[in-house]
Amino acid sequence: MSGGCVLPDVIDALVVLWRAGLPPQVQVVDGPPTVDVRGAALLVGWTPLVEQTQGTFTTAGLRVEREAIAQVPCVARSWSGSADVAAQRRDTFAILTSARDALRADRTLGGLVLAARCAGYTYSATVNEQGQLIVDVMFPVEITHLA
Repeated sequence: MSGGCVLPDVIDALVVLWRAGLPPQVQVVDGPPTVDVRGAALLVGWTPLVEQTQGTFTTAGLRVEREAIAQVPCVARSWSGSADVAAQRRDTFAILTSARDALRADRTLGGLVLAARCAGYTYSATVNEQGQLIVDVMFPVEITHLA
């Protein structure tokens, strides 16, 4: 894709990668949930705290332009209705570990980009309106590719 932005293709590739590489009980959702997501989920391109993705274009050398997508926001989520914070925290970090393992196995997203990597995380445990525990681990995926 010469000169265009790769973000839409990157999000599509992450969804495909994680639907194939995560355990079947983890629901992989493209963007914000449009229905009630319960159980184990991985939300791609959205978190409850960050709703935008930023990118930059830089020139390396005389003619090579690189697009760095600073963050594709994602969230691993565990909801069980249980009050066992420790168990849900472990379940949620297991989703993150599976997502990182799948990404490590294909850092180029099938040749779409030069490099993709998980770049940290933010942990959050909250209680919804019904008093049910929801555990989120929000993480950005950094992408670099030739524009």
